[in-house]
Amino acid sequence: MANEGGIQATIEASPDEIYDIELEHSLLEANEKLAKENRALLDQHGTTAIDFMGAIGSGKTTLIAKLVEPSTVAILMRILSAKACARLTSIR
Repeated sequence: MANEGGIQATIEASPDEIYDIELEHSLLEANEKLAKENRALLDQHGTTAIDFMGAIGSGKTTLIAKLVEPSTVAILMRILSAKACARLTSIR
């Protein structure tokens, strides 16, 4: 719907038409601001975030479910601990 002079109108595009939509606020800027706030909060609590992206049915939920199984968590913790130790050793 478009608002012209207080009157709302529906704009219908044919399949071969492309419209540019101007937004009052940049969605990317708003997203970047939220991302920075989230990163600061996660860093403050020493938490690492992992973003799982993929097509529908690609197994994201199954992967996450497997990752939270106790045996998998124990393995991941050993891997992360080893990487942290290696990183600290390389800094010295």
